[in-house]
Amino acid sequence: MDETGRPCVVPKDDVTATLTDPSGQAVPTQLQEKGRGLWEISYSPEVTGNHRLEVKVNLMSVAGSPFDVTVQSRDTPVLTIGEEGNGEGELLYPNDIAVDMDGNIAVVERGNERVQIFDAKTVLQDGRMVVADSEQQCCLLLQPDGSLIRDIGKGHLQNPQYIAVDESRGLLFVTDYSTHKVFVFDLEGKLKFSFGKVGENEGELEGPTGITVDPAGNIVVVNCDNGRLQVFGPDGTYLRTVATVKGGDPLGIALTPDNHILVAVACFLGHCVELYRYK
Repeated sequence: MDETGRPCVVPKDDVTATLTDPSGQAVPTQLQEKGRGLWEISYSPEVTGNHRLEVKVNLMSVAGSPFDVTVQSRDTPVLTIGEEGNGEGELLYPNDIAVDMDGNIAVVERGNERVQIFDAKTVLQDGRMVVADSEQQCCLLLQPDGSLIRDIGKGHLQNPQYIAVDESRGLLFVTDYSTHKVFVFDLEGKLKFSFGKVGENEGELEGPTGITVDPAGNIVVVNCDNGRLQVFGPDGTYLRTVATVKGGDPLGIALTPDNHILVAVACFLGHCVELYRYK
């Protein structure tokens, strides 16, 4: 828009974006015209803290410029929900969560016993359900009415905790807290492979609990004992660490539907649910 509010066209070189970090050093930016007067400014900051972004058209600052941009570390939650208590909006020992297609988050509280449901990810499209049974050291494949179809994992699992199902490949992923591994079975109960070993290094597991699968088939696992939230490829190969969870003893995890960029973590001792960016 020009100064009178009328649409106008300017050369690309007349649109500039300058980003500086907290020390005043310039951060490289990229400008891309998206069409119909929309421009995208992208950058990769190297340090945390308050950055300042100045955008100009024809040497004149656009409305609101300069903009303050707060850069946080990957270990800082995007959002924290809840605090300790038994009132509305408060949580007591949350131990699992589920996210619906509208982005609503259902939290299971062991302390308040306010939610007793199956996680929607252990529910198959045909209504069958899969649950972990640590006492019987196996998983149970159930009919929609709860009757047993078969047990899965006996002889392999010692302390199964959480389950994720990739129905496109017919695979069931189970975290085993005691063996520090993830076991992968087909729905007929056959062991396909397992991965993980105990340790503090990247790609190692220490008390794995929550698990989920992203749309690309990558496996996301959280370690209860050290809070590390890690991503493994479809074959179990370590890819990266998303974050180290701030809340105490993370248990269930779930990916939200908004482009799958957030991971929700139920923190048992932190009495909250934290959301981390997933890229």
